[in-house]
Amino acid sequence: MRNNYIRSIYLVLLALVGLWAGGGLWAQTAPTGATPTGATVSGGISLAQARAAVLARSRDLRKAGIAVESALLVEKGQAYAALPGVTATTGAKLGLAATPSLSGSAGITVSQTIWDGGSGRILAAIDALSTKAARAEARAAYFSALETADLAWYGVLAQEEAVRAARSDLEAASASLALAQAKLEAGIITKAELLKAQAESAAAETGLGQASLSLRAGRAKLASLTGLSLPAELPGLDFGAYEGLMRRLAGLDEAGLEGLVQSLWTLAAANNPSLASASLAQDTARLQTDKAKAGYLPSISAAFANGLSLAEAGTSYSGSLSVTASLPLDLWNTALAVKEKSLAAEASALDLEEGRRGLELELAQAVYTWASASRSVFSSCKALDYAESNYTSVLESYRLSLVSASALSDAASLVSTDRKAWNSARYTFLESLAALRTLTGQEDEGLLARMVP
Repeated sequence: MRNNYIRSIYLVLLALVGLWAGGGLWAQTAPTGATPTGATVSGGISLAQARAAVLARSRDLRKAGIAVESALLVEKGQAYAALPGVTATTGAKLGLAATPSLSGSAGITVSQTIWDGGSGRILAAIDALSTKAARAEARAAYFSALETADLAWYGVLAQEEAVRAARSDLEAASASLALAQAKLEAGIITKAELLKAQAESAAAETGLGQASLSLRAGRAKLASLTGLSLPAELPGLDFGAYEGLMRRLAGLDEAGLEGLVQSLWTLAAANNPSLASASLAQDTARLQTDKAKAGYLPSISAAFANGLSLAEAGTSYSGSLSVTASLPLDLWNTALAVKEKSLAAEASALDLEEGRRGLELELAQAVYTWASASRSVFSSCKALDYAESNYTSVLESYRLSLVSASALSDAASLVSTDRKAWNSARYTFLESLAALRTLTGQEDEGLLARMVP
């Protein structure tokens, strides 16, 4: 009687656990296609709001703006230096001799450099390049801030997905543990199988705790970057909007990928702000060399002075016009300066070459990662579908004692692994897109999407 009673309880528990595990355990996150439905959580901050907040709080961007203003002031100062110099003087003198006397004078002097060997023109060009370089650095800071906002926002979404996946893993482990406990009471399994189920449940609980802490860290980072108070969950992201792009990327063969890399490289070569800064640095170094060479040439300046003197004897006027030419004779110092600037120009040319090579490699890697992630989205989605179907089948077999606890554990582990791969692929796709936007210097993601054949 006692054994029959225990088996009856076991069968009832088995049926309840089976319905719970099979019907709702994986339903929350099971994919019905390569992308989710795109439903969003009401309220919260959107990606656009996060970007705007990070841009507003970016110290690097503000410092870059100050650098642009400073460069403009220097450029304006160099333009003023080309104008004539005007000096006004005035004075009075009281003679304290036996017969006191009082006299006064006033004058104005205008001086103008007629020829400086081209140094002024070169300095003006250097200052103009410095302004362009400051603006390029500001653009680089702008795109860096945008990418930082995107990665932090995507990171929180990915961590939220990780928490939900870890919670599902824990539910699956708890279901397995409940089944194992019922089976042990019915005398169907050994204590060792129950201990295995308990260990897996504890491990799943630890995984959920770790995922939750990672989410808290990600939320703290995003809150610090934006200065905004975050909701319980961020608004969901509509991956469906990217499905067509992911399918085109996933379908590219080797030739198609190489063509995409070349197209994006053309865009990056013309618009990447860091590469533009390196190019401007090379141009500036060349002009610095030209300025040093101008030291070999003479300089000519002219000055006009006109004065008025007032004394007891009467008033007198004076005026003069002078022209001065100078030629440096310490040519060894000039030669040393030219050599120094020439070496600096060679170094800047090497920096530009290395910058181009590094950018080209980084761009190619980003494209390959982008395409790889797109392929993984679909393959891992399909694998997850199969894994979940397999888990449902194995769970039913385990409930009927047709398979071992290890088979159920393997099936649950496969679902967990495929789910992580699916989530990772989707967010790697987005992170690669953000990186490509920075590398190509393009604010519009749609332009990058349209370049994919």
